[in-house]
Amino acid sequence: MLGFLLNFCRRLSKSGADTHELTEGVPVLSDSPDLQICGQFGLQPTASARVAAGFSEAIVWRVCDVSGAVFAVKCWRVPSVAVLQHRREVRRWMQLAAQQYAGWIPIPRRADRDSADGTGLIVERSQQAWQVESWCRGVSLVTAPTASELQSAAVTLLRLYASGREFGACCANTSLANTVAPSPAVLRRAGLVEELCQGGWQQLQNVVSRWPEAEATAARRYLAVLQHWLPWLRQQLQNWCRNAVPLQPVLRDLRAENLLFDAGEVSGVIDWDAAAVDHPCLDAARLLRTWHLNHAGQMAAAAIAWADHWQLSNEQRLLLIVLDASGVLLNPVVWFRRLSEASSVPDAVPEVGQRLRLLMSAAEGWQPLQL
Repeated sequence: MLGFLLNFCRRLSKSGADTHELTEGVPVLSDSPDLQICGQFGLQPTASARVAAGFSEAIVWRVCDVSGAVFAVKCWRVPSVAVLQHRREVRRWMQLAAQQYAGWIPIPRRADRDSADGTGLIVERSQQAWQVESWCRGVSLVTAPTASELQSAAVTLLRLYASGREFGACCANTSLANTVAPSPAVLRRAGLVEELCQGGWQQLQNVVSRWPEAEATAARRYLAVLQHWLPWLRQQLQNWCRNAVPLQPVLRDLRAENLLFDAGEVSGVIDWDAAAVDHPCLDAARLLRTWHLNHAGQMAAAAIAWADHWQLSNEQRLLLIVLDASGVLLNPVVWFRRLSEASSVPDAVPEVGQRLRLLMSAAEGWQPLQL
């Protein structure tokens, strides 16, 4: 895990580098993608530039083709055959959505050896997977959205989920099939809470005790807040573990940086790699919170407006509240564990330390939404 964190830092330092001319035989970790792979996808690149890929282990390039078109080329490590097959199913959903809503859905590129099962949507070579899609115009918001931008996002995602339900209904034997069951996110988070209540809390205390004093003090302050809310959160999650809801393909890790805007309208929904079956409220909770991480009042107003745009039922509004609560309160725990597994401390990788401080601060100022 520490290797991942350090590799992320190195990639981040290279992201946004100057454009590079392309040459044959470029290794995976170069600033340029593999030309042979590009050729399989029908590209004739003239130039490329590495772009930031967040905390992902993926490497992403912005590639200019000889035709004048621009593409996103991504390379990532293949952890298992099941993950590879699931990612191909996700890209088949992308294809359907792009056909229905041209312009703001990245169009997956097919490799020259494509087959009906979607194999060519991701090319595998030497434990590395490669995928190509059209580059969406626009930029992500660096401030909270205006009322019109919020409405554009809500309407756009409703259309996206309509295509997801259609795909999930047609693909009953795939990992993206529609179903009715408790939210997988709720089940995972309920499991994490139970672990904390059964000894995991002391383990977190032990992890924090090995950190430098300034970091440990901030962590203890967050843990005190989590301890206060944990009984309430445990009860809320347990209730929803017994509550089956309609599940369908959703993006699952939708953040502000994944939604692009141009002239006040959504112009791109990018980075579908975490997509899986869950409830759309999971995406809404995560997206809204990334826009309003440390602004409780703005978050409450935005959530109410979003719920109205989506015409959420009372039950769905309660689910949105629980997904927001569990996400904000438990996110730092996930990072604590990653650092523990890496035998590391937050500021070993500055970007990780900064992210963790933001998450802990958000948890400290969190209050349940009133929808």
